[in-house]
Amino acid sequence: MLFITAFKKFYQKLCITLLLLCLLAPYTWAKDLVPSSLELMVLDPNAPVRSVLTTPKVFKNNIHQLLEKPSTKEPVHIVLPIGKTPPSTTAWQNAFTTFKTWENEIVISLVPEEPLETDTYITFIKTFHTLTKRASADNIYLVAYPQAFDTVSLYDLPEIWGIGLSYTTYEDQPLLDSIYETFAQVKPLLIREDIASYYGSKTSEGVVALNAFYYNIALDYPCIQTIFYDSENLKADKPYSKFYTQLLAEPWIDKSYPTSLQALNLHKEADLPKAYQPLTEYRTLDKNSKLLVQVKEEKPASIHCIQYSLNGEIVSHSFTAPFLFSFNPEELYNGVGRLEVKAFDKAGNLLESTTQDVLLSGNAPSPKAPRMTPSYALEQKSTYTKAVVPVLMYHVFSEAKEPNNPFITVGIERFEEQLKALLDNGYTFITFKDLDLYLKGEAGLPEKPIILTADDGYLDNYTLAFPVLQKYQVPATFFVPPGIVGIDTGNLHFTWEQAKQMEESGLIDIQIHGYDHTPFTLLPLKDVYYQVSRARGVIEKHLGARDVVAISYPEFRHTQEMQKLLTQMGVAFQTTDTQVALAINREDIKRINVPHSMTPEKLLQTLASATQ
Repeated sequence: MLFITAFKKFYQKLCITLLLLCLLAPYTWAKDLVPSSLELMVLDPNAPVRSVLTTPKVFKNNIHQLLEKPSTKEPVHIVLPIGKTPPSTTAWQNAFTTFKTWENEIVISLVPEEPLETDTYITFIKTFHTLTKRASADNIYLVAYPQAFDTVSLYDLPEIWGIGLSYTTYEDQPLLDSIYETFAQVKPLLIREDIASYYGSKTSEGVVALNAFYYNIALDYPCIQTIFYDSENLKADKPYSKFYTQLLAEPWIDKSYPTSLQALNLHKEADLPKAYQPLTEYRTLDKNSKLLVQVKEEKPASIHCIQYSLNGEIVSHSFTAPFLFSFNPEELYNGVGRLEVKAFDKAGNLLESTTQDVLLSGNAPSPKAPRMTPSYALEQKSTYTKAVVPVLMYHVFSEAKEPNNPFITVGIERFEEQLKALLDNGYTFITFKDLDLYLKGEAGLPEKPIILTADDGYLDNYTLAFPVLQKYQVPATFFVPPGIVGIDTGNLHFTWEQAKQMEESGLIDIQIHGYDHTPFTLLPLKDVYYQVSRARGVIEKHLGARDVVAISYPEFRHTQEMQKLLTQMGVAFQTTDTQVALAINREDIKRINVPHSMTPEKLLQTLASATQ
């Protein structure tokens, strides 16, 4: 806290701090240049459905099971396993003749169930295509399933409508990449996902693989629009039902297939947006925001856990890629938050981390408690004519008649004497809200206005000063660092409940004193922005919206650059130091320090000199 006893000590401390900053600056700069393989991603809330989960009809040696006419008009998907012995062309010729009478579009996936020579497989596809033409079945679309990534380009044929892939393990990833690179935006892409069957009872490993697959599709493969899966997995008694149920809650995936394949022509879009976008600086996040971590490595096997922290406090651990995260609404306020992500291995060693400042959006703050002080309308009061409005500064109040540190501590009896003297000599206590309206030309001021402030939010402000202020109905502004509200830092600080009680009296206005009382000149400008925005958000979360925003710089330390920034942030008044004010300046409000040694008579003399 603020224990300034002499300018010499302050100057020595400042010099040491500046020296340390100069010594540490090269290290900090070099550290910031190290790239991270962790990238925070956020779900686009407006992301349309990109992939559709559907269960195809699988041909099992009985073609008659496929010939029952569907009750709906949506596309029909058929999986035809292909072996070295081709199926009867006559039977399929008759089937195609039946299919052409349907109003449905029919997609047939010709899936090799055993290794086939590429030429043999392509010849079979062409034969099937010829059969559809003979039957005049223009509603049939054939899908080929390349078997090796180095043969993918051979399937760019007019007879082939779409390209498919059977995906069971991560080993299928190179083939997926080759197919996507070759045919995205060229042909429709379909995936037969069979991960759950592959892992079977190894549910934990299976869920990890399923998470990696589906969220990888959402992150990097927006042109994949159809995914075949076994709908039996959705049943409650199935080991993977929880995963698939949660997956279908994502906005970018659905199990309702469009009524026409034309609705899936998104693969032709040149710049198809992805469901998850990189989390940019100051992106607005709320209780509905869904985040994940994309690890920019081929196999992030070394990462065992991702830890999410908000403003330095751990809020979540995730052990399964892509490490999903969403906010607890109770953690949110309206203001800048600092989100940090750390990756750990199984031994608990920190692998790397990344930090991002975001704009949190919590519930709208309730209205501030009404002020009980009178207003000064222009038609009721003449406009104030003095150059400045004096602002008094207090810190600590004590029951002792002679406090140990009289420079920042005032005995409560002396404080009451000072108030009575001011009131008896015609001074009227006003608020920063009154001053704000006056400077806007929307209100006047009393003949001798004065503002009372106290810094740091000490408990004695509540137990000692507040009762005296109530007794004389004197309004005051308490500048408080929200990060130490209710904390014992060697001196006790009042709690949020006590702050709320004071504000509800209509006399006390709680305003910003940094977030944790770190002097702003020790911080980069970005951290000043973070501290002020966070402080306002937390104050308003606990006490309601501010009708005017004011700040007292911790230890008075500030720069002109900071003053301009805070004005842009909507801070109406900035109290800076205790020099003599020559005029009212919103960015540079000077205050009069009131020590215990300042008798009522001396205080009146000081005010007369300051306002002459």
